[in-house]
Amino acid sequence: MRIHVKLIRTTKALKNWRRESLGGHKITWAILNITLANLERAQESRTLTQEELEFKKYLKTKALGIAAIQKARARQHSRLTWIRNGDMNTRFFQLHANIRRKKTFIGALKGDTSLVVSQENKSMLAHTHFSNLLGTTTTRTRAINWSELGYEHHDLEDLDAPFTEQEIEAVVKDMPSEKTPGSDGFIGVFYKK
Repeated sequence: MRIHVKLIRTTKALKNWRRESLGGHKITWAILNITLANLERAQESRTLTQEELEFKKYLKTKALGIAAIQKARARQHSRLTWIRNGDMNTRFFQLHANIRRKKTFIGALKGDTSLVVSQENKSMLAHTHFSNLLGTTTTRTRAINWSELGYEHHDLEDLDAPFTEQEIEAVVKDMPSEKTPGSDGFIGVFYKK
């Protein structure tokens, strides 16, 4: 119970501190913008003194700092909204899930003559487009002499051969017993048994 009371007091103290130290950003931002606008207007009619130019430069760096703080606060606020509402199966969550799905969906493709909407026609259009783009295979008229370059020829025909039962058994026996070889979550003991 005491810990709960202390947490409530700490929360209130942090809120008060935030209000006192960060609450004046809107007022400071408005004052900075008004002062900068006045200096800009003055610069249009006359040449600013060295002190005014330095003050203007100082105000611009302050304005950039306040803008960065406001951007960070907005980002943190959006994270808090996501933490509060993101994991629940709410309308907020459903909207975000549907937005992601809509981003990865291609609704229609424009062909030479018309707009293609059905999935089968979109697949055919994409296939013909990339087939024409990549071209057709042709026979080579020239070859590289690898032996002149110092490379040895390796016979790789056995890579196409099917796996034997003995090879699979040897791989399973060599697996670490306490580690998962893939993303399915089964450890090596499962496969060995």
